[in-house]
Amino acid sequence: MNPPPDEKYLFDGVVADPRLLSLERQGVLLELEPKAVRVLFYLIQNRNRVVTKDELIAEVWEGAFVSDNSLTRVVAQIRKQLGDNARAPRYIETSSTVGYRFIADVSVATPDTRNPPSPVARKQRHLLLLACGMLVLLLAGFAVFDRYIAGRVEVSGLRQVTNSDGADFWPTFSPDASQLAFSSNRRGTFEIYVRSLAPGGTERQITTDRQESIQPDWSPDGQYLAYVPRLRGGIAIIPVSGGAPRYLTDSGDSPSWSPDGKTIAYRRYSMNLNPALETTGVAGSTIWLLPLDGSAPRALTQAGTPPGGHGSPRWTPDGKRILFSSSAGSTVPAEAHAWLLDLASGSLEALPVNSGSIWSPILSHSGQWMFFLNAMSKDPGLLAARLTGFWRQTPQMLIPAGLTKPRHLNASADGKHLAFSQQIGESVIWTLPMSPNGLPDGTPHPLIPNRNFRNTEPVFSWDGQKLAYASVWQGGEYSIVVANADGSAAVAATAPELFASKPSWVGRELTIGFLGMNRNEIGYWLQPLTASPRRMDLKMDLRRASRVRLSPDGTKLAAHFLTTNGNYIAVEDLKTHSTRRISQQGVSVGFPCWSPDGKWIAAERMENGESFAVYYPADGGQMTELATGTGQAFVYDWAPDSDKITFAGLHHDVWNIYWVSRRSGHVEKLTEFHSNSAFVRYPAWSPRNDQIVFEHNDLKANIYVADVK
Repeated sequence: MNPPPDEKYLFDGVVADPRLLSLERQGVLLELEPKAVRVLFYLIQNRNRVVTKDELIAEVWEGAFVSDNSLTRVVAQIRKQLGDNARAPRYIETSSTVGYRFIADVSVATPDTRNPPSPVARKQRHLLLLACGMLVLLLAGFAVFDRYIAGRVEVSGLRQVTNSDGADFWPTFSPDASQLAFSSNRRGTFEIYVRSLAPGGTERQITTDRQESIQPDWSPDGQYLAYVPRLRGGIAIIPVSGGAPRYLTDSGDSPSWSPDGKTIAYRRYSMNLNPALETTGVAGSTIWLLPLDGSAPRALTQAGTPPGGHGSPRWTPDGKRILFSSSAGSTVPAEAHAWLLDLASGSLEALPVNSGSIWSPILSHSGQWMFFLNAMSKDPGLLAARLTGFWRQTPQMLIPAGLTKPRHLNASADGKHLAFSQQIGESVIWTLPMSPNGLPDGTPHPLIPNRNFRNTEPVFSWDGQKLAYASVWQGGEYSIVVANADGSAAVAATAPELFASKPSWVGRELTIGFLGMNRNEIGYWLQPLTASPRRMDLKMDLRRASRVRLSPDGTKLAAHFLTTNGNYIAVEDLKTHSTRRISQQGVSVGFPCWSPDGKWIAAERMENGESFAVYYPADGGQMTELATGTGQAFVYDWAPDSDKITFAGLHHDVWNIYWVSRRSGHVEKLTEFHSNSAFVRYPAWSPRNDQIVFEHNDLKANIYVADVK
């Protein structure tokens, strides 16, 4: 921002001083965080126009990556302090999807420099400066004292407590912290296990019904485990000693037992996906409360309030509030924030922790600290953030993640121990040789031995000679990698600062189109393999777009947009910039992909937790649904004949590659994977008709425990 002017702004009894970054109403200071103050002053200084969200973020956050959610939260804080109403604004008017404008009448007060101050005035000024100096020293003393009293959190005794070749997830302590329950697929399906934490402790299996049992949570009396039988669905409880489960709901996951043992908080969401494979939050998920006296469950949060999917519910030690995270899965990277929900009043409090990625938040026993996992930033690991005291601290790193991804943090009841999983993903671009008749001509195997955190979204050039895909290393930025069709000569084609994903080839040019972000601006970029990138001018607002695909001739762009009522697909003509919606109202459809002849757009329709393969005429027309026989059909590409549509399908909790014929409806299963902790995504069919490439991600994880000081 520019240096503040030597003037004050006056409106409705408020005195706003840019030099001191302060707001005062009738002698009372208004409490606003620094970012909120700077946003307000920038709006006041530019009150003759609408200030875009991108401009505000660039000016106030100065290049740091934040989403619209951060700005929305700050504006809401300003409105609250000023007593403003977003629906009938007196001060800040929202320009839908664009930005904000300050609309109140403002007068400007400037100091009178024509007459020198009198001796009395000079004495008063000296006394004021002396008082300010003493106040600064006093504040500094408070800060030092506050830090001395609070100290720092330390962890010690980090130890690995499981050692399997499967995926061990969701640890939960017994009330006395002597045992640990968790879920593992080491024997083929996810089951619940209990392990003693004593040296040489034994381990026993609790569930045996092959229902993909996950997410255990120990009851406060130590007698039961709440958990999720994935195949059946819903929340169940089972005695720790073993026995028959009692089913409580038909939907939901992530159970969390209240300290008094009378209720369970849980997450309800719309997609029927294995939470072990989630990489971002599930859009539209909400937090619910389940009384154990037989009363009906009730919603605690509403979709979109706060923005993003709501998950990881955890009770505060006093049982009066619930801590949870919200993640805007459409952002790149996905942001996650922590919130406290007061059960008595229903009010929401955003925890102002300086981190854009807060997963599995847990409060310390005293409530002074929040522990959380950060898997999406450049420094992933287990962190602690101080929530109380005079002086807030920047989150401190307790345990760096290294080359693993930390997941599913939990704490013992006394707050002295932390448990979490360390996940090692093996995301590799695989190939499946194909015969001309659309059947496998060999077994699938790795094509490009790059084991970054994700290697995903492969696309072939028009002649099948080149392959582009998005790649990201742990804690790093996405970039587009280009290789030969046989996997050789893989090189990065985009600069890391562009945070590039969703690649497409532009017609027959050696140019890649991609969704990218530069200086907090999300846009569509063109990257020739031998020249500098340039950003396209689009009419679409890509901040709400999750998937974008270029037409085969490079003249149109299809994208799906996220709304609170589901997704819809729109197409923009890149020559005329006219846009049209191709999916009908009331149907949630996303993930568009063009047929090679440009006549059709395949997509994925979402309903009742499942997804289905559909297609539309590219020039407009009715949707046709294709029966795939799978619970999920993640559509991605077409065969060269513009008939067969490839998709990743989920059947009996296992992901495989399939195709379905547009003309006949015939479905063909192409792979025979069996692991429920692995997944396949984004099958791309070569224009040469000789191979399908796809992302194959196999998860391995073990559980670790650390002591807290």
